[in-house]
Amino acid sequence: MKRLFLVVSCAVVLGGCAMTFPKPAAPWPPAARASAPVLTDANGVPIERIPFRAGVSSATVENMAREVGCVGGKGAGLMTPQGPIEVYRMICDSNQVFVARCEFRQCTASAPTPAGGYGVARRAAAADTRQGSAPGYRPQQGMSVPKLTVRWECGICSVDEKLVPLIVAAYEKEAAAKGYTVSNNESAVMTINQYLQRNSAMRAALGSLIGRDYLGTRTVFGGKTVAAFDDSVTASVGMASLAEAVGKKTLDGLIAPGR
Repeated sequence: MKRLFLVVSCAVVLGGCAMTFPKPAAPWPPAARASAPVLTDANGVPIERIPFRAGVSSATVENMAREVGCVGGKGAGLMTPQGPIEVYRMICDSNQVFVARCEFRQCTASAPTPAGGYGVARRAAAADTRQGSAPGYRPQQGMSVPKLTVRWECGICSVDEKLVPLIVAAYEKEAAAKGYTVSNNESAVMTINQYLQRNSAMRAALGSLIGRDYLGTRTVFGGKTVAAFDDSVTASVGMASLAEAVGKKTLDGLIAPGR
């Protein structure tokens, strides 16, 4: 009887001890991971992060991108399933994005090349470091600039058909002098919005007494707008000189860093 009592007592004591055991502490919450920096393109638009995946046309697209100044990164990644039609994307070291569409391995760029090429932002930053944003800096030579498409929007002014070829010729001459070629595939739209030309005979006889000649334009390309203006009150300077000045100013504005 005593032995039974001892067995029961021990069982009760052990059961009570089991119920009073402390519960294991909850694990510490995992440390929060730092979020990756948001990568944006040249226009400030966030770039979607997609794991890099090479395709059969990656090397072809990388060579295409290199020709227009897009270099760096992992290269051209395949964005679509493999097949007869594929899309590739390459992130340049200037944070601009080059995209190409390949159909049966024949690849073409999906967007016009920015003025001066994809390396403009990179070269501008490097020039700022080297030269402290010295006045007169121009992007690297050897790139292409868009051809000019000129139209008239100057209200009631009289259209001078001889003027447009003079502006275009001055623009292309200045481009060649600065080491640029003029693209046949891309166009910058120039609008003539201010124009007045004095009568040549009256100008020669009276000069500034009959007012002044003036020419103003506005050119848009790749998100950049360039305004150019010149005028003259002298008898010896005519509209041809103003057209030359405006053509040069337009070229300088398009190849200058920034907007």
